[in-house]
Amino acid sequence: MSSALASVKPQRSPAKAKALESVRRIAKFGYWASKSTVDASGQKSM
Repeated sequence: MSSALASVKPQRSPAKAKALESVRRIAKFGYWASKSTVDASGQKSM
């Protein structure tokens, strides 16, 4: 999946690149949240 994203040229469509980055950030946080139990410390870490 990462290789597919790498092939995409962000300079061509900055809007799409920005959206991809935000989605990736949310996905990363979601993955971390699912990995660890969401609690007070987890909320603070955000």
